[in-house]
Amino acid sequence: MNRADQHSQPRRPRREGHRAPPPPPPPVPPPGPDQVVYGPPHELTDDATERRFDVDGREWLAKVSGKGATGTGRAGLGMVLTVHFYEAAVPATPRFESLIAGRRLDTLFDAELRDLLRGAREIVIPDDGRPPIDPGSGRASR
Repeated sequence: MNRADQHSQPRRPRREGHRAPPPPPPPVPPPGPDQVVYGPPHELTDDATERRFDVDGREWLAKVSGKGATGTGRAGLGMVLTVHFYEAAVPATPRFESLIAGRRLDTLFDAELRDLLRGAREIVIPDDGRPPIDPGSGRASR
């Protein structure tokens, strides 16, 4: 039997124990007037990206150095901010880094910033002569 004959022959019955694939799921109906429709991810808007606050008599700067979104689902994405902490006396070199859930740095109270700084990780600057990276531009600062 050649290939052309195979297509004209009736199919063999399925063997016992094999099932047909399940039917496809029903189509999703369009949203009703009372349902919230979430749009696709979009570029995050700029906000106040720098805050000054005191910890034990020393002034610190908190600056947003990165933003992102994570997660899936109908309710949208969870926003994440990377915050770098600088001593106000040396504002060119970040000392600590932390991640926070949220959209804006300016909504945090000073006490929350102090707690965030106390739990932040120290930023290690390479000791091989390379200049540190400026978080604002992403380029080496000289």
